[in-house]
Amino acid sequence: TYEEGTEVTVVATANDGYTFAFWTEGDEIVSTDASYTFTITEDHDFVANFEEVIVYYEVTVAANPAEGGEVTGEGTYEEGTEVTVVATANDGYNFINWTEGNAVVSEDASYTFTVNADRDLIANFEEEIIIVYYTVTVAANPAEGGEVTGEGIYEEGTEVTVVATANDGYVFVNWTEGDVEVSTDASYTFTITEDHDLVANFILPGILGDANNDHVVNVADVQAVVSYLYGYYLPTFNFINADANEDGVIDIGDIQAILMIIRDDYPEKSMGGKPVIYTIENGVLNISLTEELSAMQIKVDAPIEIVNTDVFDGFTIVIDRVQGTDSYMLLAYSLEGKTVKPGKYAILNIADGTIEQMTFSTPTAATVDGIEGDPLGIGEETVTANVYPNPTQGMITVEAEHISEIVISNMMGQIVARYADINGSSANINMNGFEKGTYLVRIITGSSVIVKNVVKM
Repeated sequence: TYEEGTEVTVVATANDGYTFAFWTEGDEIVSTDASYTFTITEDHDFVANFEEVIVYYEVTVAANPAEGGEVTGEGTYEEGTEVTVVATANDGYNFINWTEGNAVVSEDASYTFTVNADRDLIANFEEEIIIVYYTVTVAANPAEGGEVTGEGIYEEGTEVTVVATANDGYVFVNWTEGDVEVSTDASYTFTITEDHDLVANFILPGILGDANNDHVVNVADVQAVVSYLYGYYLPTFNFINADANEDGVIDIGDIQAILMIIRDDYPEKSMGGKPVIYTIENGVLNISLTEELSAMQIKVDAPIEIVNTDVFDGFTIVIDRVQGTDSYMLLAYSLEGKTVKPGKYAILNIADGTIEQMTFSTPTAATVDGIEGDPLGIGEETVTANVYPNPTQGMITVEAEHISEIVISNMMGQIVARYADINGSSANINMNGFEKGTYLVRIITGSSVIVKNVVKM
């Protein structure tokens, strides 16, 4: 209540969350100042009008790394609004968490919060690591030969060790997978990148030279060693007995030693051969021998054939590709104790390629150095032949140009089958009636004779 003519001031003070708008009297706005001063001349009924303050905040979202996934929920929101941001991982990634600054604010891909300030959120992803597992199985051959450990399921890239422990009376030979020798160490360690089915092979030591473990040393043991050198060996193959010259390696020297045992001449462990002198002219390998050779092994990376058959008169000759490799090998040995005399011989025709390795035995192998990578010229046209499958359960197919005759003999040189008047490039031969073992298949064409060995399982 004021005296007429008095100067009066009314003041409006906004509460939190509100702001002053204006003073009204009736329907008339009389002032927009929160502090309103006037000279009173009549009664007044003022209303201070306030407005609620609406605050907005920015929510930003981003993916880290950008290719890790998609993020949603970014925008401008009124204070107090419940906001949900969502992170969706791309293929090959997993969501980790939401962070703001250096703080983790949620580990849920869908993160809900009430907004009361600006937010800058990062959805973090990590590349998905696909763990691959492989299986390792191990077995003993024979089962009573020893104990094997290391079987199990392993993560890819794990270093795995399998161990073979021989039982009393047995000796560990090697680890094989399929028909391939993978290690000669009883404790075999490898990095796993695929499934493995490993067999630990054990033997009962027996008679030196008894390669096929039939308790007698004879020509069949020579045949067993020859088959082994080509990658085919019988389940009964005895590695310790086959190392007839006891030099720790099974090679052409053991064939010579077994032949000596058959002739009642016990081989010495110190027996060894010497390198031979050779030249290469127009694809023909010329060899100068300084001593007599009764067994010879030559390994190259191209098909080979004999040019001068007189050199090996009285010798058993096996020529074929070594199983599981790109190499070809010639084995020549005398069952009758004959020798190649000292002198100079042109004994091989190389189809093409380069000589990779050449070894000679008198009776053990000696390596000729310095010939890897030497280019060979292409001589006269050569005839090649294929015999498959090898080994075989029965049927084989022989392929060569202009086949006129096929002669099959055993490793003792005895002819067991002859197929004449073929006159074609292919022939199917049934070996079902043949005994198990290695056979020589002599393929006679119009211009050459090609010899292949075939294993009948």
